[in-house]
Amino acid sequence: MIYLWDIPDLVKDLRSNTIPEWQVGWYLFLSPVLSILNGMFFGVLLFGHHIVEYSFQGWLKKPHPSIAFYNYWGASFGMLTVFVAFFGIYLCYRKNKKGDNKDFVSRMACLSFPVNIHITIYAIALLAIAGSVAYFFFQGKISAFQDQLSGAPVIATPFLMGRVNKFAKNLRAMILMGYPILALIPAVLSFIHYAILRDLIQQVAQQPQESEGPDSHIDR
Repeated sequence: MIYLWDIPDLVKDLRSNTIPEWQVGWYLFLSPVLSILNGMFFGVLLFGHHIVEYSFQGWLKKPHPSIAFYNYWGASFGMLTVFVAFFGIYLCYRKNKKGDNKDFVSRMACLSFPVNIHITIYAIALLAIAGSVAYFFFQGKISAFQDQLSGAPVIATPFLMGRVNKFAKNLRAMILMGYPILALIPAVLSFIHYAILRDLIQQVAQQPQESEGPDSHIDR
């Protein structure tokens, strides 16, 4: 059985070494595939400002004045995400080595998969909620502006294009205001992922005497 959600039972099976080889093989395959898909999905967040720019380029010919800053910001946090991943793997390796120093690769693969499932589902759920709130907020702004245009006198028609451009610039600026926080998400999720893995690796690799209570040596 491939564990998708029940991480405590997976930890118990890894400690008792009762996971069959075919199951470990599936984890070795599925964990990198899921990690790559997550990287592609959350990597879009690092270039979200370009998606916004492309959406507005039909109306606005000039790029946002802070687009260069957003480029550096996204690239910086992309590199930070990679650094966190490599450093996290190293810390997990150290924890495994301080324990019984066995089966590090298979343990990482087996534990990474359900942890990734948890983090992905929670992250997508939070992003969906935030996206819904943002959609209704901006939809309200657009509807209010449309009402203003529909109520404008016919004589003002030549000036409407300037008002539309101004509104589009303000709307683009409001959307991009959240980008610096959005770009943090991949690095934060990577940190959470490896922090959880480090703790789980410690539980799996700990020596038997480390898990015994204070009264374990009584009556021996």
